[in-house]
Amino acid sequence: MIYRGLGGVNREIKQEFRGLGGVNREIKEQYRGLSGVNRKVFGDTVGQIAYTSPGTYSFVVPSGVSSICAVLVGGGGGGSWQSGSVHAGAGGGGAGLRYVNNLPVNSGETITVSVGSGGSFQGGTNGYPVNGTNSFLKRGDNELIYAEAGGTCTRWSSTGGNGGGGSALGVGLYGGIIGGGNGGAGGTVSGGVCGGGGGAGGYSGNGGHGSGITTAGSAGAGAGGGGGGSIARNTRGMGGGGVGIYGEGASGAAGIRDVGGGGGSGGSDGQQSYVNPSGGSYGGGSGGDEGSSADLCVGANGAVRIIWGRNRAFPSTLTGDL
Repeated sequence: MIYRGLGGVNREIKQEFRGLGGVNREIKEQYRGLSGVNRKVFGDTVGQIAYTSPGTYSFVVPSGVSSICAVLVGGGGGGSWQSGSVHAGAGGGGAGLRYVNNLPVNSGETITVSVGSGGSFQGGTNGYPVNGTNSFLKRGDNELIYAEAGGTCTRWSSTGGNGGGGSALGVGLYGGIIGGGNGGAGGTVSGGVCGGGGGAGGYSGNGGHGSGITTAGSAGAGAGGGGGGSIARNTRGMGGGGVGIYGEGASGAAGIRDVGGGGGSGGSDGQQSYVNPSGGSYGGGSGGDEGSSADLCVGANGAVRIIWGRNRAFPSTLTGDL
């Protein structure tokens, strides 16, 4: 149990102490349960850290760590506000998700971490859109990877916000392998029917699109995308589903009438409220609004999570907390 999976080192230790009876038992007892010492002895430092509030942070690479893995979700797009029974608000787009595996780093160096905020539409009839922001990792001025915010709707437009993307998939410019999915578009509307928010991107597929007057919301794809938001009678669109940051899970369900989009991979469902149609955490787009609650049409904030340790990799290999 103590030395399982350590290959050549395991065999060497067994041969060295084979048949030494009490000495062998003493060595085993010495390392039993001392996980930190055991990991250090065999060159395997394990850890993780999550950043879930918008802002900029400094991540100092732990001693003995030469590569990291990370997942990033941008801020969800805000829905728009329209006044009267004719003009309805469109839904905000879901944020993109990007992950990187085996990104080369140096022990002791500082990586800048930025967590994106959700977009919104503020101020009612004479209001204005406030765009969401991207989440990213930087080394100095070099952007290592980023996840794009969902699009926030413009005033008086019936077109939903675009879904967010992110860094190009494949081999990263600064090393590592990048994967992930794009956010779903917000619902486009006409007449008095508001659009639903787009779902956040998944680990291997895109978020669902928000519903509109002629289209229903769609489920997230790629075993992790947040489901699209839904129509809410004739007054408000529901929020799009968010996505979790602990590895790939089930896709979020499509939002239906009066029900927000489902969260993917453990993310939160979109809000299904006539007062607050906000997107689900992390990265879900907000539904649109026809009434006077534009300041509540807010996309969900983004998130960043970094993990390190032997054999850990997104989308789903030892990605939980260890």
